[in-house]
Amino acid sequence: MGSQTDKLSMFFLPFVTAGHLIPMVDEARVFAMHGVDVIIILTQANAALFQKNIDRDFVAGHNIRIHTLRFPSAEVGLPDGIESLNTITSMEMVAALFQGLQVLQKPIEQLLYDQLPDCIVADMFFPWTLDVANQLGIPRLAFRGTSYFSLCAEYCVRVHEPHKSADSGVVSLTGFPHKIEMLISQLPDWSRTTTQFTAMMDIMRETEEKSYGVLMNSFQELEKDYKEYFKTTMGLKTWSIGPVSLWVNRNVSDKVGRFNIEGMDGHEVIDWLNSKEHNSVLLWFSD
Repeated sequence: MGSQTDKLSMFFLPFVTAGHLIPMVDEARVFAMHGVDVIIILTQANAALFQKNIDRDFVAGHNIRIHTLRFPSAEVGLPDGIESLNTITSMEMVAALFQGLQVLQKPIEQLLYDQLPDCIVADMFFPWTLDVANQLGIPRLAFRGTSYFSLCAEYCVRVHEPHKSADSGVVSLTGFPHKIEMLISQLPDWSRTTTQFTAMMDIMRETEEKSYGVLMNSFQELEKDYKEYFKTTMGLKTWSIGPVSLWVNRNVSDKVGRFNIEGMDGHEVIDWLNSKEHNSVLLWFSD
């Protein structure tokens, strides 16, 4: 596509939870702001959460749009509209949600073969996109919705296994730019013992290592030392393009419209924050 239009074409494939959807859609919008032809692949319910902001960007002259897919709810036994981890009402729905994503793999692959983008940006939960990118002869860029620090810590624990030799219940992260100590109980279960998720994370990590590089929602001034660790110790190519929310969400409508906050008039959240004393609100971000 890029060779036909003389404009770089990129497809973005986010995972279906707010902590991945929101920053990855913002990343896609950043690329569109810089002249890239962008398509975001989303299911219908997830597309509705971002449509207003994408439409606003398109009207502003940016080449960005959403390619909508029908989620196979009936086929996997989920109610209509349950298309993300944020909308499930029981843990039993998780397996069905992942099964639905597996069903969508073939139509997504076909879309990529038909459209022939110049690059694929894919979430860590879609390692199969590496094979598609290799077959198309295009780069796959990996998306991680977390920080350099956390990925470096994850690498350190996996490689050095400090929890296996700790006597006091406290582990020290070996070779880190700063002295970091953690309780063994603070380590995720899948890093302390071998679980089903451990195998899944190994596949994701191997895919990232074979990808062209990693896009990080961070910046030099925030994580300089850990970006260097990521590059030299972990050996991964990376680009810091954050904080993406600040680049693309310049006004109240953009901020509130990031995830279609229902029941808000567009100003309620900002007005509430402005009513509080300086340094009195603690924001907690979690996937």
